[in-house]
Amino acid sequence: MMKLLSVVFFIMCFVVTDVWAGSFKGVQPGSSTYEVAVELLGEPTQEVVKNTRYTFESGNDDLSLLSIVVNAESRIVEKVELYPDAETKRDEYRSWFGLAEEPFSSKIDKGGELVEYFWPQAVSLHFTGETSESKVSFISLLPDDYFSDIVDIVQYEKPYLGLSLIQHEGKGFKVYAVDEVSPAQVAGINADDVIVAVNKEKFDEKNISPSVFIAVVNSFSPGKKAVFSVLRMDEGVPVIIKKKVKFISLPEAERRENAIKAINVFEHGQSLLLAGQLYDAVDLFKSAIWLNPYEAIFYTALGNAYTEIGLLDFAMDEFKRAIKLSPDVLAYQGLGTLYLRKEMFEEAAEAFRKVYALEPQNIEAKLLRAESLYSLKRYDEAVKLYEQARGAVVMAAPIMYRLAECYAALEKVEEAIDAYNLYLESPGIPDVLKDSAEAYIEENGAEIV
Repeated sequence: MMKLLSVVFFIMCFVVTDVWAGSFKGVQPGSSTYEVAVELLGEPTQEVVKNTRYTFESGNDDLSLLSIVVNAESRIVEKVELYPDAETKRDEYRSWFGLAEEPFSSKIDKGGELVEYFWPQAVSLHFTGETSESKVSFISLLPDDYFSDIVDIVQYEKPYLGLSLIQHEGKGFKVYAVDEVSPAQVAGINADDVIVAVNKEKFDEKNISPSVFIAVVNSFSPGKKAVFSVLRMDEGVPVIIKKKVKFISLPEAERRENAIKAINVFEHGQSLLLAGQLYDAVDLFKSAIWLNPYEAIFYTALGNAYTEIGLLDFAMDEFKRAIKLSPDVLAYQGLGTLYLRKEMFEEAAEAFRKVYALEPQNIEAKLLRAESLYSLKRYDEAVKLYEQARGAVVMAAPIMYRLAECYAALEKVEEAIDAYNLYLESPGIPDVLKDSAEAYIEENGAEIV
């Protein structure tokens, strides 16, 4: 599968019928199995390629055909292809997918026809000709991680190179495009060149990860030079030439413009998150991050959206990225909550400790740390936090019950009885807990107040 590395454009997206962020009628490329696709789409009308490609009735008047491509071994759907009923121009699909004015990247395929890639929607448009004025032949919906190796080389404190690359089928990375007046263009690197080494670092493994190339490039600070070994065809003969590249920083004006765009995208994403449009919010938060990858709150917001969707591992990754950038209270709190849900109580206790270390008046964090400590049977530490919170807020009945349990576990009978009695004063408590509290009081020869 081709992977692209390039800069990211400002993207806005909206919910569309049956389709969102690379999925169709619930079929999600990269995660849905063939069996799930059949449940959602019905039985295929044809097996075009054995165990690999199937066509279905689309159930949509705007489409003439629906096709899916399946991994023959894992049976995971790799892509969904939508074929429009009538010849339709590119602009008419914007309302379906909320695509940007310009694609994230594009190429001319082997048939001489244009393909445009849009991220973060994970959509590609395939045209009948070599320009976007041509009709759209079909639309591909791709896995969310199709662009997982996209890395913005143009980062604030990172060296600016000005290349868009694709993974080469053999060795190295093929240059897809070169920015005007960029360090790469000044050095004489051209489209279709294959970069096989930078200084002594060789890219000689087949299908090497682009992250390796990015790590090498990012090791150079602006102003430094590096020698790029480039494979180029000379009258049909492959030759290796050396190109000396001097890195520069991203221009300040573009940096400021990207930062402003990122804030606008982020704020729109927040409004969608509050409205429950979770997948659209995810797309916008990703866009904000690509425009400005150094704002911790963007990662925290993405983590919150993933949490709402139920993608807890993804959410944890985003909270951790936020924390690396800045010790953010919201990120620690989100991470701690996920640790609790996953019953990782040691990690949860530490995350909530960091929350109220940054924000001492955060009573909720103290109570959640106390809950984590209770689960770890560290009752004496939990009691201290419950009592601190008790002096600051009116204790909710479940918390008072938990405090009583801690005292009982520590064999502090008098304190446990007092806490149970306070719990019993609360309205609407569950019968089972009410009975348990009363039983403890009576077993220890005390009266229920």
